Amino acid sequence: MNEFRYKLLPTAEKIHTDPRELIAVVGAWGSGKSTIAATDLYQHCLKYQCDALVVRDTYPALKDSCVKKFMEIYKDAGELTWGPPPTFRWNGQLRGREVMFRSAESPEDIQKFGSVEVGYAWLEEVCPGLMPSGIISSGLAPEVLGGVLGRVRKWDAPCCREAKAKGEVGHGHRRLLLSSLPPPSTKHWFYTLFYDRRPLFGASENRAALLENQIAFYKLDPKENLPNLPPQYYETQAAFLTSEDQVERFLKGEVGSGYGQAAIYAEQWSDKDHIKALDPLPGPMILGLDGGLDAAAVWLQARPDGRMAVLAELVTHGLGLEDFGMAVLQKGGSLFGQRTYDIWADPSIFARSQNNARDGAWYLGQSGLRPKPAPQDPQIRISAVRTWLSRMGARGALLQIHPRCDLLIEGFRGAYHWKIVSGVPLVGRVDKNEFSHPHDALQYPLAALTAKMTGVRPPLPPLPSRSVDQLGQMPTTRGGFGSARYSRRGRPG
Repeated sequence: MNEFRYKLLPTAEKIHTDPRELIAVVGAWGSGKSTIAATDLYQHCLKYQCDALVVRDTYPALKDSCVKKFMEIYKDAGELTWGPPPTFRWNGQLRGREVMFRSAESPEDIQKFGSVEVGYAWLEEVCPGLMPSGIISSGLAPEVLGGVLGRVRKWDAPCCREAKAKGEVGHGHRRLLLSSLPPPSTKHWFYTLFYDRRPLFGASENRAALLENQIAFYKLDPKENLPNLPPQYYETQAAFLTSEDQVERFLKGEVGSGYGQAAIYAEQWSDKDHIKALDPLPGPMILGLDGGLDAAAVWLQARPDGRMAVLAELVTHGLGLEDFGMAVLQKGGSLFGQRTYDIWADPSIFARSQNNARDGAWYLGQSGLRPKPAPQDPQIRISAVRTWLSRMGARGALLQIHPRCDLLIEGFRGAYHWKIVSGVPLVGRVDKNEFSHPHDALQYPLAALTAKMTGVRPPLPPLPSRSVDQLGQMPTTRGGFGSARYSRRGRPG
């Protein structure tokens, strides 16, 4: 290696000597996560004479963080070819072995590991978060973890063969190290797996016990690495943060959204005030619908005491509006039985395309839903939600969200936020992500009801093309669920 000086931190020493296969390392900015990971990789590859894999969410982040850090330490220990993808080939005792760098963010990226076989893998910044450079890291989907784990195997190293010849047990070893900021919330898969120590997708008791025995979790103390940081490092970083929530996550290493002023409802939302498991009452309910490729629905009910209960959410992926409408009725029926719905929807679904004489509302009508257009302006809609969040009554906040509405709650905590460019939130431009769809669906009815209360009438819906059933049950038609009759996709205009 070159003249890089690595001062072994107390926690780092424990990590390097931990025999377990799956290691999670969490720490604040500047806590030494990347250096620990790169050193652990080298030590494992040297002992077991194996190849290694380094994964980051995007290629620019992979190049500017993982490859850069790795080359700071090992630039004289081998040669890097940029490819793409970048590959580092060792000299000396590891000659013939290599370190592969790959970017992977979503489940579709798992195909990048199809021909990979390594004995060690380092996954960097697996949780979403703000980097010191001001760039947002999107993190890794849990499927990426599974895909990488499937390509990491026990390596038949000389030391293992020697141990086997002596009759010793435990031959071979594989290792996967995940390095990250703390997760953005307690709902994130990283929190489930490493903080709660629960399997992600369910497992038998024996499998859960095996998983428990193979997982190690380390939380780095920012104070440990202070001698290796520039003077006033944390004071300088704090000057660029915009909320106490960001300080907690990025500088103290605690769980939190970290979006600061970019979080749209940061000043109005409170877990304590706004999360409550209210039971539905008899009578009508309200539906909010957001159209598009990831159509979403939110169920609400106005209560006699003035509170608005948000009781359920549904987010779909790639369904046509007819299929989506039937999915909404099915979920509503299973949760709440037969109901009459007052439906407010994305006004864009009432616009007809040039190639189709029927608008999206017509297709929803085919499933049995007759929506009305809600206010279009995002600022009006967001302002309406803020108003509801800010109101308090004799029995608490007037807007209360059922705990099962995971995406809505995480959105309120900050995952629904303004678009961030170079660390600056562009107020007024919502970042479109998985949380924005259910939040749009919630905004439509709340904005429409607010407009009613203030005397501003939303536009009238077009006349229906045929009678539809709005009682929460399927209309009697030919064809099955997903057939051409119930799908917007491929239907003649």
